Amino acid sequence: MATLVRNSLNIFPRFAQRLSTFRAYQRASLASAATTQNRPIDDKWILVSAVCLERYPKIVPLQTELEAKFKANLQRIELEHSVLCDHELKHLDDLEKKKQKEQESESQSVQKLETSGMKEEKLTAVDLEDGWNKEALSYTEISRETDADKENDLQSLNRKLDKKLFLVVKQKLDNFEQWILPQGDNVLEESMRETAERTLGQVCGDNMESTFLGNAPCGYYKHKFPKTYKEKLSANGQKIFFFRAEHSTGEVTLGDHISDYKWLTVEEMKDYLTPDYYKKCKMFMSELTS
Repeated sequence: MATLVRNSLNIFPRFAQRLSTFRAYQRASLASAATTQNRPIDDKWILVSAVCLERYPKIVPLQTELEAKFKANLQRIELEHSVLCDHELKHLDDLEKKKQKEQESESQSVQKLETSGMKEEKLTAVDLEDGWNKEALSYTEISRETDADKENDLQSLNRKLDKKLFLVVKQKLDNFEQWILPQGDNVLEESMRETAERTLGQVCGDNMESTFLGNAPCGYYKHKFPKTYKEKLSANGQKIFFFRAEHSTGEVTLGDHISDYKWLTVEEMKDYLTPDYYKKCKMFMSELTS
């Protein structure tokens, strides 16, 4: 009994110490929460989703000098290790028959065969090659340059067919307009991907269809507001998350949100976007061949 009493007396001081520590931690937590609720403007940011809408190349790009040399080298190796094709075997057979005829001193012009009651001349491999070369000379290669390229129509999708094109819009932001990728503010209970999908429909209209590629953003950009906008919007700036999407069909519709738009290559965007914004966009837009 005496042992139990001594143990009880030892417990109370430890319990009182732990209770005091817990209350101190609780007071510190409440003070931190109050500070967070009244945090300064510099700690606040507006979350924004932007859409990197791209049109994929429609034709194969021109080969670079390195690609042309590599292709020629592969063709040479393939030719050296390949067996004769049927046409080459036919050519060798024609040469052997010609040699036999010369040895026999027979003057025969053309050997004729009868097939289904009709007569046709037997063409040699050389005759076939002459016909193919004549047909190749009559072929006219279609120009890689379209009418939109000649007119420099930057709103047309039928230009720069061998390169990717990206949609850049002149969007209204508060009291001014700026060339950017289509963007919109995130709202409560909406994921950043859902914000990007909603933004593309609101900014570009419902006449265009596209496919978003993944739920994760492909790029990030932080933009700080000037002092006047910090006080007006009660925010330090914007945190912009870019989502990649592929254009399927349709055209952009001008409306209340945008006054102009252009389909541009990565190089052409430099003339429209601000330097810092362009630098961030180029990181996830640049092609491997550039």
